[in-house]
Amino acid sequence: MASIGDWDFRGELGAVEGAVEAPVLVIHGEAESIPMDLVEEWIAALPNARLMRVPNAAHFPYVERAEIVFPAIERFLKGEWPKAADALR
Repeated sequence: MASIGDWDFRGELGAVEGAVEAPVLVIHGEAESIPMDLVEEWIAALPNARLMRVPNAAHFPYVERAEIVFPAIERFLKGEWPKAADALR
């Protein structure tokens, strides 16, 4: 991973134009190799973001737990937060 460079943009996330208003839903498999505390930092960097943890899923929660992920995405696209989406503030 080090050979591809430093791609840590957490510090700049809040500066993205429209980030204050734009709702962001991050869907993350609980068995993913990216640590959950790092993902929580991404959420904290965006003022209107929420995290949906997907149990028994890793890197491809939309495949591994499609029955959870796609209804949540549909709800989000209708302007509602999925019930499992946590605001970390």
